[in-house]
Amino acid sequence: MKHKISTSIVLVSLLMCQGAYAESLNNSDLDLLNWDHPAEISFNASAIEKKIVSTQADFEWSSKQLQQFQTSDPIKQFNPALRFKTDDQDVLRSKLMISNVPGAKFERKDALYEHGEEIMLTVMDSTELKSNKSYIFSTSWLRTSKSNSNVMLQTLQRYSQPNGALYNIDKTEDQISKIDVNDAPVSDKEYRDYHLSEKFDGPFYQYQDGEANKQVKSYALINSKEKLDAYKSERAKNLKFSNDGDSVQFAITFNKPVSPEGLKKLAEAYNLTISQIYAAGMKENNEEYTVSWYDTGMDAIYLLGPRFVTFTITELEGTAKAEDLKRISELSSVDVIDIEQTTGKSPTGVHWLNNRYAK
Repeated sequence: MKHKISTSIVLVSLLMCQGAYAESLNNSDLDLLNWDHPAEISFNASAIEKKIVSTQADFEWSSKQLQQFQTSDPIKQFNPALRFKTDDQDVLRSKLMISNVPGAKFERKDALYEHGEEIMLTVMDSTELKSNKSYIFSTSWLRTSKSNSNVMLQTLQRYSQPNGALYNIDKTEDQISKIDVNDAPVSDKEYRDYHLSEKFDGPFYQYQDGEANKQVKSYALINSKEKLDAYKSERAKNLKFSNDGDSVQFAITFNKPVSPEGLKKLAEAYNLTISQIYAAGMKENNEEYTVSWYDTGMDAIYLLGPRFVTFTITELEGTAKAEDLKRISELSSVDVIDIEQTTGKSPTGVHWLNNRYAK
């Protein structure tokens, strides 16, 4: 029997006794404890020649499921997550991720000898999820060879530890479905129609050093505008008193629209080594979609097509010298810069918290 936990019990004690607890539950209880598994979910794929494969999960949660984990209590911040896992280390590389869940964050686990690449979507702002609303998680993959591979869709539960990090909860994975990339329907569009640069599919440009497999910081304690303002003030002081010559991890959140062209100039002017980019795409109905990619260039956004009314860069992650980040912090478009030592937890942007508390 797969173990699931109830968010109404303290996490540590749950993990110690979850086996005995699950044994006493009936099927109805287990459905509720399995809150990360959406009430409705589908999984499909499409392809552009044998170069690009897009996988997409469409899903929604029921109101009873949301009641199991939606709370403003900072010590009970449980997060549903979905994950795409590939089975071959050499065939697929993620290029572009999209979701309309509130507070969407994407993490990549690099391909190694024993497994292929993985992309995880975490719902950071889980209290803003709506019941019976359709959400998506889409990833576009570059096929680096014509060999077949498959992409598996999983759901799992995560926990945001106050003043700590974002953790997977053990033994909560559900395998939903699996797709062979060779079975993906091929669209009428051709790869050359996207005018992508040689770097986009170049074998030496797929990973940047130190960009992935990091443990993401938790922001669970920020549950009001006052606490968000206090966080920004504390982060500004932390940057101000850091050593100029230190190379640090950074997460920049912007408070004004930044175009893809402006981002390139920014990175060059301030010597930023970018590892991940976040953007907001706005639909005609004013629904915001989170878009993210790991390539340092802008090629990936050409895969979007004309699907958004507006599209702006919202967050940057990477490494830089503290002195350069101090200079960039003076720009009016910069809201907050969170830094950590390169050996510490990875900071991420707080655009989703601004959406909730700063507007």
